[in-house]
Amino acid sequence: MSSVLELNKLAINNLLRRKLRAYLTIIGIFIGIASIVALISLGQGLQAAILDSFSSFGPDLLLIQAKTAGFGPPGSLAGAQLTDKDFNVIRGVPGVEVVAKRTLRLATVEFKKRSNILYTTFLPDDRAARDLVIAVGKVNVGTGRMLDSGDSGRVMLGYGLSESTGPFKRTISAGDSVNINGKRFGVASILKKSGNPNQDNAVLFTEKAFDDMFNPGDTIGIIIAKVRKGTDPNKVADDITRTLGKQRGVKDGKEDFTVQTPGQVLSAFNTIINIVQAVLVGIAAISLMVGGIGVMNTMYTAVLERTREIGVIKAIGGRNSDIFMLFFFESGMLGMVGGLIGLLIGMGMAKMVEIVGAQVLGSSLLKASFPLWLILGALFFSFIIGSISGTLPAMQAAKISPVEALRK
Repeated sequence: MSSVLELNKLAINNLLRRKLRAYLTIIGIFIGIASIVALISLGQGLQAAILDSFSSFGPDLLLIQAKTAGFGPPGSLAGAQLTDKDFNVIRGVPGVEVVAKRTLRLATVEFKKRSNILYTTFLPDDRAARDLVIAVGKVNVGTGRMLDSGDSGRVMLGYGLSESTGPFKRTISAGDSVNINGKRFGVASILKKSGNPNQDNAVLFTEKAFDDMFNPGDTIGIIIAKVRKGTDPNKVADDITRTLGKQRGVKDGKEDFTVQTPGQVLSAFNTIINIVQAVLVGIAAISLMVGGIGVMNTMYTAVLERTREIGVIKAIGGRNSDIFMLFFFESGMLGMVGGLIGLLIGMGMAKMVEIVGAQVLGSSLLKASFPLWLILGALFFSFIIGSISGTLPAMQAAKISPVEALRK
């Protein structure tokens, strides 16, 4: 143990004697580690936020929507469409207890001469369906009151629309009025902050007011089905797929709609996040490779400069393994110090993105998470990169003949 401590102490002293070179070498390591830590921590935070947003979706819920042909949030009718006929078919499937429908539409919303184009939706008039939407969508009143089915001239606004930092740059309170597509509506309530930017910046109508405003006909964006207690959700999902497919006239495997459990939706989100994260981490790893080459170059230079020192160590009894471990530890410490600096910078970058996201976007989805495995993994990985990069120079140093070394 004492020899290992002595080698570490000697390695640290050697690095301190060549501070500038060590600093320049460390830069290549900490840039890569900082990028990887920032990306992974934000990815972990995003996964946790999405998992939290799905916490209100119990295992007894099914989401039915048309397969989209373009970009747009669920319910925005970016592709094929579901209809009221589909809604009634799903409601009649055995095992389905409650069915609710949701549709999004864009509208021009004006408040005190400032206008913005925002997403709008509605609360169903049916009491059971309304309760389901409120629970699943976390529609909680902050100030004011919940919309009644008869409130055709009133709306509820998401939390983000009411703040002075929101799109209207003015504070909106319950009791104020807004113009939507040129028609005046009273603000019944301001919803509590949900953390979902789409919901926090949306306008909610009653179902009748929504139909009168947008005349959607029988088109539906997304259908939420609650499975009866004691019934297998997977079996009900298969029954809905088969029954709805027959009603829409599509063959098995060729459905133009999807029936998913919240777990399947969450799994799809995680798959996408993991793929994006892997690509970005792969790009960041390139800078780590460059940093590793820098460590190798520094250690090769150190071998050439310290040939006589190597000869002295061997002359007083130092073994080849001691020389190898000395240079191996030095390169590992270069990586470790670079990893520590990169870890701190990466955590700072991730926190900065979180703060900016909360202030500018008003969203809690951009949240940094620093699990213990990420911190320890970053330090270990940086040490391994440095050590591997220093292996060849260390082997070269160990092979130097003490007689030849002392002659130089």
